[in-house]
Amino acid sequence: MGPKSLIDAADANTSIASSHQTLSSQFCIGDLEHDLHNTFAANRTPHDQYVYVNHGNVTRALNDFCDEKSFTERINPLVVAGSSGVGKSSVLANWLLHHQSEKRRNRGADEFVFWHVVGCSRQSTYTYQTLRRLMTELKHHFELPTEVHANDEKLPWDFPRFLELAAKKGRIVIIIDGLHRLRTTGGDLGLKWLPLSFPPNVRLILSTTSPSMDPTEGDFDTGNAEDDAVSFLTFTITNN
Repeated sequence: MGPKSLIDAADANTSIASSHQTLSSQFCIGDLEHDLHNTFAANRTPHDQYVYVNHGNVTRALNDFCDEKSFTERINPLVVAGSSGVGKSSVLANWLLHHQSEKRRNRGADEFVFWHVVGCSRQSTYTYQTLRRLMTELKHHFELPTEVHANDEKLPWDFPRFLELAAKKGRIVIIIDGLHRLRTTGGDLGLKWLPLSFPPNVRLILSTTSPSMDPTEGDFDTGNAEDDAVSFLTFTITNN
């Protein structure tokens, strides 16, 4: 049994405990990590104990950002920002569920989706582990010939090449929820792991706490010495 999709996790309202109970002999640790992230998202979609109120403007911005007609264009990453507890995770989880459901219903083009919730597991909080998981899933999904480097410090250098190779084979949507919680050991990598530009067929969506609303979380910047060499499209969620 392979990893569950968000749709499957939401349909079953899957818990982490039940994920452990249904693992088969084909289980691998990568599947468990994958399922943990989808379980986190599924628990923020409507069910008996959870009601979601749609943020129309944010949903429209995400739909426009991932519109099929513009997927072949190069577009900078989209950042969904807001204070802690405003509902960024719920917005992204419910948008992704609807997006994937529509794709399935309309039999749209095949799309690789990487959903990563920083903090849903210990591994998920480390930048290098996040990159390794993403690159490994890209390699397996698109059957890339390139190996994922064993040296963590090589991963940021190889990441743009992985994206370029994968994007030539299909569409890619990457969602990282809780960017401000990512960390590295032995030095601050910041966001220098992000490519300076993204190829066509790739959409990167990030969520982070707005520094102006919650200064305890620290500033949001690229971590790049070249002064904002990476540009972002930012959409802010408020309680109003």
